[in-house]
Amino acid sequence: FHYGITERQLLNYVRIARKAKGSTGEVLLQLPEMRLDNVIFRLGMAPTIPGARQLVNHRHILVNDCIVDIPSYRCKPQDFITIKSQRKSE
Repeated sequence: FHYGITERQLLNYVRIARKAKGSTGEVLLQLPEMRLDNVIFRLGMAPTIPGARQLVNHRHILVNDCIVDIPSYRCKPQDFITIKSQRKSE
């Protein structure tokens, strides 16, 4: 899969995976899957990863009731991800 990451981000993930405990290859496969934009795509909240990135950049996503506008935010398994409720204009 293509996660929409740059070569520099991939190299950073390789460095993190080398330092982590356990299998380097396994950790390297987990890191891109834990990105917020990818999690939103996998949950079906967006049809594509670029669409998920746009939702995050436009501040429509809450993680643990806090607005997160960084698509590369690393989610944890216990994080609660929601879409910001829209106010009705009167």
